[in-house]
Amino acid sequence: MEIFEEELISGSGGGGGKGGNNRTPQNAEDNLNSKATAKILDVISEGEIAGFATALETGFFAGTTRYNTIGQKDIFFNRTPLLQPTAGTSPTSSDYNFNVEDLQIQTNNGTASQETIKGFSKIRSVVSAFPSVDLTNANDSRTLTITDTNSARVSQVVVIVGIPSLFATYNNGDVRGLSLRYVISRSIDGGTFVTPPGMSVLVKGRTNDLYQIEKTIDIPDASNTNARTIDIKVLKFNGLHDDPNIIQQGNSIRFMSVIKVIEQDRNYPNTALVGLNVDAENFSSVPKRTYLIKGIKIRIPGAGASGSGTPSVDINTGRINYPTGYIFNGTMQAAQFCACPVFILYDILTSKRYGFGDQILTPSEKVSFNGNAQNIDLFSFVEASKYANTLVSDRRINSLSQTGTYSQVGKEITITFTVNSQFQVNDLISCDFTSGNANDIPSDFPVRIKSVKQNKTVITIEASTTETTTGNVTVTKGNTEPRFSFNGVINRQEDAFKLLNKVASVFRGAVYFSEGKIKITQDRPADPVYLFNRSNVTQEGFSYEGSDVKTRSNCVVVRFFNNVTQQIDYVQHPLASDLDTDPFVTKYGLNKKQIDAFGCTSGGQASRLARFIYFSENFLTETCTFTTTSDAGVIVKPGMIISISDPVRSGTRLAGRITAASTSQITVDSISGISFSSGDKLSVILANGSMETKDVSGISGSVITVSSAFTSAPNVNSVWLYEKTSVAPSTWRIISIQQAENLQYTITAVTYNSSLYNTIEAGTDVVAKDITNFDEKVSSPSALTIRESLYKHVPNSSSFATNDGNIRVQLRVTWPTVNGAVKYKVVYTKGANTSANSNFPSNASQDNPVDVIVRRNEFELRNVDAGSVYDFEVQSINAGGLLSAVPVTASQTVVGKSAPPSDVGNLTSTIDPNDGVGLNWVPVVAVQSNGFADLDLAGYEIRKGSTFSSGTHPETGAASSGIRVQATNLFLPVEFVKATSTFMVKAYDTSGNFSTNATSTTVTINNPSVIQNAVTTAENGFIKIRWDEPATSTFKIKNYKITFTDSGSKTIFADSTEFQTPGAWTGSSRTFTIRAVDIAGNEGTSSDVTVTIPEPAAPTNLTHSFTTDSVVLKWTEAASAGALQPPVIGYRIFRNNGTDSIAQIKGTEFTLLVNDTNFPNVSGTAQASYQVAAVYADPAFPTDGRASTNQATRTISISVASAPTPSFSFELDFAIVKWNEVNGSLPTIRYGIFEGSTLIGEADSREFRLKANFTTKTIQIKALSAAYINSVGDTAAQALFIGTGSNFTITRQNLSAPSSGSFVLGSEGGLGFVTSSWTPPVVNSNNNLDLKDFKIIRSSSATFAGITTGNTELTVIQDTESFKEEVSWKVTGQNDSISKYYYIIPRDLLNNEGTALKIEVEIFRPGTVPTSGTSEVIDNNVLLRWGEPTVNATNQLKIDHYEIRKHTGSGASSQVWSTSSPIGKGAGETITDSRFSVIFETVAGTFTYLIKAYDTAGNETKDSQIFFVTLSVSQPPDFVLNADYDSVFSTSGTGLTSPQEVDSVAFTNCLKVFDVALNKNVIYLPVLTNSSGVGTQTWAQHFIGTGSVGSEQFVNITAAINAGLTDYLEPAPIGDANKGIYQEVFDFGANLASSKVSSLATFANQGSGTVNQSQRLDLASGGSGGTFSDGTESNSNSAQRFGTAFQRVRYKTTATSTGGSLTKISNLNLKIDVKIKNDTGIGTGNASDSGGTTVNFNVTFVDVQGIAVTPNTTSAVIAVVDFQDVPNPTSFKVLLYNTSGVRVSGNFTWQCRGT
Repeated sequence: MEIFEEELISGSGGGGGKGGNNRTPQNAEDNLNSKATAKILDVISEGEIAGFATALETGFFAGTTRYNTIGQKDIFFNRTPLLQPTAGTSPTSSDYNFNVEDLQIQTNNGTASQETIKGFSKIRSVVSAFPSVDLTNANDSRTLTITDTNSARVSQVVVIVGIPSLFATYNNGDVRGLSLRYVISRSIDGGTFVTPPGMSVLVKGRTNDLYQIEKTIDIPDASNTNARTIDIKVLKFNGLHDDPNIIQQGNSIRFMSVIKVIEQDRNYPNTALVGLNVDAENFSSVPKRTYLIKGIKIRIPGAGASGSGTPSVDINTGRINYPTGYIFNGTMQAAQFCACPVFILYDILTSKRYGFGDQILTPSEKVSFNGNAQNIDLFSFVEASKYANTLVSDRRINSLSQTGTYSQVGKEITITFTVNSQFQVNDLISCDFTSGNANDIPSDFPVRIKSVKQNKTVITIEASTTETTTGNVTVTKGNTEPRFSFNGVINRQEDAFKLLNKVASVFRGAVYFSEGKIKITQDRPADPVYLFNRSNVTQEGFSYEGSDVKTRSNCVVVRFFNNVTQQIDYVQHPLASDLDTDPFVTKYGLNKKQIDAFGCTSGGQASRLARFIYFSENFLTETCTFTTTSDAGVIVKPGMIISISDPVRSGTRLAGRITAASTSQITVDSISGISFSSGDKLSVILANGSMETKDVSGISGSVITVSSAFTSAPNVNSVWLYEKTSVAPSTWRIISIQQAENLQYTITAVTYNSSLYNTIEAGTDVVAKDITNFDEKVSSPSALTIRESLYKHVPNSSSFATNDGNIRVQLRVTWPTVNGAVKYKVVYTKGANTSANSNFPSNASQDNPVDVIVRRNEFELRNVDAGSVYDFEVQSINAGGLLSAVPVTASQTVVGKSAPPSDVGNLTSTIDPNDGVGLNWVPVVAVQSNGFADLDLAGYEIRKGSTFSSGTHPETGAASSGIRVQATNLFLPVEFVKATSTFMVKAYDTSGNFSTNATSTTVTINNPSVIQNAVTTAENGFIKIRWDEPATSTFKIKNYKITFTDSGSKTIFADSTEFQTPGAWTGSSRTFTIRAVDIAGNEGTSSDVTVTIPEPAAPTNLTHSFTTDSVVLKWTEAASAGALQPPVIGYRIFRNNGTDSIAQIKGTEFTLLVNDTNFPNVSGTAQASYQVAAVYADPAFPTDGRASTNQATRTISISVASAPTPSFSFELDFAIVKWNEVNGSLPTIRYGIFEGSTLIGEADSREFRLKANFTTKTIQIKALSAAYINSVGDTAAQALFIGTGSNFTITRQNLSAPSSGSFVLGSEGGLGFVTSSWTPPVVNSNNNLDLKDFKIIRSSSATFAGITTGNTELTVIQDTESFKEEVSWKVTGQNDSISKYYYIIPRDLLNNEGTALKIEVEIFRPGTVPTSGTSEVIDNNVLLRWGEPTVNATNQLKIDHYEIRKHTGSGASSQVWSTSSPIGKGAGETITDSRFSVIFETVAGTFTYLIKAYDTAGNETKDSQIFFVTLSVSQPPDFVLNADYDSVFSTSGTGLTSPQEVDSVAFTNCLKVFDVALNKNVIYLPVLTNSSGVGTQTWAQHFIGTGSVGSEQFVNITAAINAGLTDYLEPAPIGDANKGIYQEVFDFGANLASSKVSSLATFANQGSGTVNQSQRLDLASGGSGGTFSDGTESNSNSAQRFGTAFQRVRYKTTATSTGGSLTKISNLNLKIDVKIKNDTGIGTGNASDSGGTTVNFNVTFVDVQGIAVTPNTTSAVIAVVDFQDVPNPTSFKVLLYNTSGVRVSGNFTWQCRGT
């Protein structure tokens, strides 16, 4: 272990010393206490914030060292500042209120990309170690393993070690401290433990309770991403102290736990943070933390318009300083610290992160926001902000100064007042020390109060210099501060609207939505912006309501957070000392209200809030509600100040509507009650909706003149308000506007008093305006006027019959209006009675006076008595109810009723053109001027004539009579007023008297005048005549009389001003006479209308063009011949000079199909002439109309196409003829190909494919148009439209010979092949057809001309460029080689044969078989070895196999091949494909072995070039050959000697054939055969295969060869169901005890596919009928089996084809033999062996023939063998007996013979 350093942890030393037996034991102090730290990460705010307040106010900004130091004054633990406020910029430990030795502070102001606070980006998780295991002895240790993964890498571990106790108790009673040391080390992934620096810890001292120590170890970074293990080991370095005087000690440690620290990069973007690392020693629990900061940076208004400056922020107060004359232009600055509550509200509205930006900002603003939100009225925010940021006094009492005494000691000054000073901690004050030596504190450098004591009679401050002095002082608190500031925290979720208005309340504002924008209103001083009076409100007028006195707070306590004391503080208004004298408290009793000042940290602002609530609730106690029109309702907004002039309140009408106006003179609707006096003002609403006020210079009538002109003249009907010095309009602040019905608005406003704001902020008195003259008496009317008149009295409807009994007399008293009077008191008497306030003569006999109150300046007294005297007096009453001093009086004597009816006035007539004449007259009305004499009027009588007396009845014509009516009008139908007439009218009363004079009128009747503006038009073949009505006609026109000549005179009547008749006179004229007739039958003046109808002209621009099969005629419609020309409804087409009409169409385009009908043969050319005429509407021809005689003509000829120029080439087996495009008048649709006059084909394109089955051919190409095609069947017509042609000859040549002929020899599947190849001839498309294939002829002729049927050996057709075939010919005799000739003849696609290519193939026989290796005899096995003949690949085939023969004997005669014998039995041959062979000789002798090589074509080595060797063979030992024969695949001709025989053979899908080359039978399988091995398919059936007749699988043998089938038997049937099976049963003739049976077959697969082969040997005992035991399948060409007790052998082979290939078995050998084996050994018999002693064979036996055991004993012992004869025996048992038959033990030898 490696120890770097030692860290000492110790307490104070223990006691001790020397002494005698009487010493007092010493106890050392328990001085070891656990040390822990708290890591705290506080979220301060959303970011970005400005930072610590004190640091910023003293000029130190974030990022500087002093900022972090001074910022500690703004960190409070449990409300105590970390750094004392008086500390300088380089504080010492004494300046701190806490131990800051281990204190760490880090801050982040909340930027988006801020760095991670170090030490706070870690996740800490505790892993328990061994907290209950004590490590006591030296080198005791415990190791904790931690798994560290790549997803959460451990960067540090904190190891916590606990010391349960550390002390020693000595035998003298002392208890002392001890020391111990422990070591912490770590290991990574099982490596060496390393002790980091500081991890060797020495602890000294004493503790009786658990003492814990934390140590942090850095873990190195991982080198890869793999998981790893971290082992932490704690080892106790020393053991127990071995001092003999210690009787007890605590000296152990515990490995408590490990804290894993995982680093994570958490920078908490946009979040202001403070990270603290606090020593727990300072606190019993985690302290409460508060921070004094400058909060979130927000946007404020930017540079103003017209160079009006840029606002800035006072870092101390957060106030926005607006330059004088600042004009906002919509530009905002970058975010910065600001305490303006208006733009804090704006920030909340627009912030997407913590505000309402996602709901308010537009989509583009959400992407990029420049600070000016489109949906917010930013200008209203700026105006509110200006008011909020205005500096006001921060004092909270009226008095600015307090006088007291002071005492200064050092820098601390204590000031004492005789009364409550009202000062608070942190107030800024200035001091004028009037005596003593203290230095004055000027107002421009104030100091803050440090403490307030003794009911605010004692305060302390700190001076800048040290002094000791006393004296008198005047203290002034007069510093200013922003009117409204927001210094608060929003840290909880709240209803959106509630929060917004909560913030707005800080600046006395409110948020509302209007005109599509969010706006704010603010309670601040303002001038009225609109006028309201009775003229622009509804008739209900103004409604007033006062607040309940119970809701008016007369003592307001405001609760706020004091930043200086870090505590909740309170202010109150009125002060407690003023409550007894407060007028509202004394009047209504104390009504206290306490509220929280949201976002307020200033006592001054809290005091202003208290005063605002106090004065508002006690002075602004009334609301006014009224409804106004839309013109005013849409202009005013909540918060606006308005003026109201209500005569009910003011006592005088001082407002109304403007009837006329200029900029200097205003004419009003009524000036009554207003008199001019100096100082009066006039306010009006201008056209732009604003209010403007001017001084009044005079009044004249209803015109008010102002001293200076208004900005613009107000509109007529606008509102005016007159303000007198004695009566001013009331002012109100709008608090709500609601839209009512009928485009009206209901407005609610609260009392407004502009002086209240100065009272709140400066303490001035509230000034009330005089808004009424109710307290002033008005004068009495100037005079009375009395008039007598009659009136009609109707008591009820049932009693009303006539006017006679209901006419009564009344008196009407009137007087001039009195200014200021709202009503009048009228007193009247009948006679001369008097009242207390009248001048009436006193007469007790008269009626008592009657009092009446009236609101108008008139009074009516009805039903007075004729002849009586009535007296009246009148007094004025003002709005306050005060009577004028002296009444005005008057008297009147009643005259009564008498007067005749008046003349009827103004008889007029009204002619109703539709019905007749109405007579109207002015009614005779009972009027006051004549005393209502006509109240008894009965009616009116109307007569016709000039004299009333002789007048006639208007309807009947009766003389001296008329029509009587009570109405003032009479209507006479038209039949009674057909001509001019005079009518008269008189009134008559109920007595039948007429008016004195008749009133008359003459009614003039005029006949219709001539019709006007006659217009003639033509529509759809009809002529329409339209006209306007006559200019004059008294009566309505009934109809029109029309006369004209049409085959005689005709008259018709038209009900309208329109007449329509068929236009049947095209080309001529007709005259119509028209007269108007009115409803009285009067005819008007006639008017003649002559109508001429022209015929359409011929079409113009007649042209023709050609389409595919047609001629298109086109023309332009001719200009109209006049407005009356009949409408052209189409066109008629004529042929042959306009005599043959062939069609009528509506358009200006006609298509003619080109044929011999439309274009007949004219001198060999198709030609015709066509005419086009317009067709117009003619009622005589309603369906088709009539064709105009004006025609347009066009002659058209059809030309045919010229002969094209062809060319030809060959492609595949076609001649391709191509030519150029030719067209005639019609485009060519296709082309005809003619051979002579015969059409041999048609082509839609300019190319024709002609089968090239000719050598030469002459053709013609002629263009065929659609006209030709459409004339099919009409030879003459086709001849007319066919194109011109010319002869063209096509010549074809045969292919040239292939080139580069060659051949190669090869082998495949045991066969020899020759492959010929060549290069195809070049095909010239101009002369040759495409190459189809090649005809290949193999012949023995050396020339192509010498080929005959006799020497043609092979003819093959194929399309490949090489030919491969099996070499099926051999070298004859003893010749060295043989030659064959291949002729390659190219054939084109029509089998035309080209020139042949000759390829000569010469093949040589195999060469000499060389000697290679040593041939030898081993036992009875002859081992032959030889070499491979050299093969020339260019002319020799590959060696396929070797044949071995032998001679008995040796010498030259034994080396002749022709006399040698095959080694196989019978005619069999020994064939091998290797160059090593083992021949098993069964008899002894000398033998010469001869070997000849054969190539794949069967060519053999010449006899003179064979290999031979002579060898001697001895008799083979212990070998028995029972049978050896080669199968002939038959039961006969086997060569076997009786009793051996082939019992049976069986063929399943197995074909037996005789192979001439091998001179023996062979078999092929699988091939479809019968059970005798004879094929069951014809050759045709074989090649049909899987196809059918006509659709064979192989058309011929060439097709089979081309498919890759090299054997004519292919394809073989495939699949297990079609497998081939050959079976042969051999009968030995007698049972064999044991013997080996083996088979060897020569297989050769035919084709390239796979054939799965197997062999099996089955054995059976006895003759026929015995059951065979199945052998094991062998997949090789041999099978072997050992049998016992068998007589018959069944050989079975199978072949299954998977791809159509088959196999050939050319030889099958069966051999039955046995080799005798011997085995010997020694053994020891043990008599105790149960059943005998077991002896195991040393060799493996299939069958044992005999066992001999010989005892090796000195006494006679008999050996008994116990052997069970079973197949494959492995042991036998031996039992030894003495002559007495008792088993004995002893040695023995044994011998065994078997197979």
